[in-house]
Amino acid sequence: MNMKRMERILKEKADHMEVHSESFLGMSRIHEIADHTKEISDLLLHNCEKRMAKRIAAYVTGIAVLFLSFILCLNVSPVFADTVSSVPWLHSIASHLILHRGFEQTADTSYINECKLTATTDDLTLTMPYVIADEHNVIFFFQPPEGVLNKEDDYMKLSSITLSDSNTGKQIESVNSFSSVSKASLQENDNLFLLKSRIAGDKKQFPQALTLTVSFQKISLKDTSASLSENGTESDSVLNQIGPFTFHITLNDFVEPVVHTLNQTETMENQKFTIKSLKTYPTGTEIQVLFDEQNPCFISDLGFSILSEDGTLTEVAEDRITSEYEEDYSSAVFFIESDYFDQPSSQTLLLTSLSLIPKEKEYVTIDISTKTMTPAQEDITLLSVEEKDSSVTLAFLLNGPSVYNPFAQYFLDSDGLSHSLSNSGTTIEKGSETGTVITTFFTLTPPPDGRITLRRTDSLPIPITDPVSITLPAFNG
Repeated sequence: MNMKRMERILKEKADHMEVHSESFLGMSRIHEIADHTKEISDLLLHNCEKRMAKRIAAYVTGIAVLFLSFILCLNVSPVFADTVSSVPWLHSIASHLILHRGFEQTADTSYINECKLTATTDDLTLTMPYVIADEHNVIFFFQPPEGVLNKEDDYMKLSSITLSDSNTGKQIESVNSFSSVSKASLQENDNLFLLKSRIAGDKKQFPQALTLTVSFQKISLKDTSASLSENGTESDSVLNQIGPFTFHITLNDFVEPVVHTLNQTETMENQKFTIKSLKTYPTGTEIQVLFDEQNPCFISDLGFSILSEDGTLTEVAEDRITSEYEEDYSSAVFFIESDYFDQPSSQTLLLTSLSLIPKEKEYVTIDISTKTMTPAQEDITLLSVEEKDSSVTLAFLLNGPSVYNPFAQYFLDSDGLSHSLSNSGTTIEKGSETGTVITTFFTLTPPPDGRITLRRTDSLPIPITDPVSITLPAFNG
């Protein structure tokens, strides 16, 4: 092989190797670009996912804020809650979202008269959204006029009430119960306060059409240390009259009570009695009790307490229980009102105390001239006899920690004629040395001979060590 041919072959080999080298470098760059492209693609995809996640989170957060705002408005604004509840498809949703199980969530709505009435006097509007009624009881629910109870020390109490049959105009004789209203009590009870009216007796019942006229007093305490006195005067307060407000109410048909026959006989403190039956109404439960005529004492009162599921014993509040006795103390009906803001399916009721009046001490005679009382009473002491002009004020010391009214609101003269008492009241004084001193008093116009006879109606409660248990069923008519 000559030299020239060798050079030509070597040159061709070199050119071929250069071409392959360039091709190899090109392929390396392509792979490198491909790798960068994948990184960029992954980064773009990650950024898109983050943006999408942020948008979804923003939407979810917005919906959650709206939902929480809806729940908040339902629970803090009665007006908003009423508006929402008026929409049929929203009512069931709203009922599950109200956190406080208040009146509408706990009361059986099938027995509620949704009257939504208003009455306006002197630019103040009193609202009556609901009424619950049966043949013996009517519970009026009110919302106070705006701006009346602005301060923590503002109170509102009942000044007067007139209840009549709308068809005949005849006034209805009923026992009315009302607790003073404050800003705090309204917050606890769905911005509602109650007026309760009751007619006793199997042969009496409320008419379907009622006219109610009510007036109130607004009480503004001058200083936070002042308090309302027991006899109803407010020397350290400012009084403002509110009303009168008149409402015309048409009640739904009354439902029949559910009767539970018990015939449960008990003996306590040597006294025998029978819990005959329970009558359950939408407004509460009547407990009928018969007293044995051979008992050495009259049972003037029974004390009840509620036993909760956790074992806590709570005395039934005075404004939730009323009692009606036969004149001869042979029987009594105790009415325990429902708790409309927290109604359990049933309750365990315990009879925890009883009050006794010895039959030979049912009547006591007061001699005003000698300032003596016969026969002597174990639970009360004649404290003072004050004569002024033509009237006499008698004061009695109650020998115990409980407040009760020991006498009927009338007295008998020597001829057996009945006369009413006036200006009755109770004072409670607490001292570090004397303890609690409870005094009851009343004023009367004495007969010529200065001798009056009073009838005992109540006495100091005696605690029962082994309470009687009664299941108090919820109404299910």
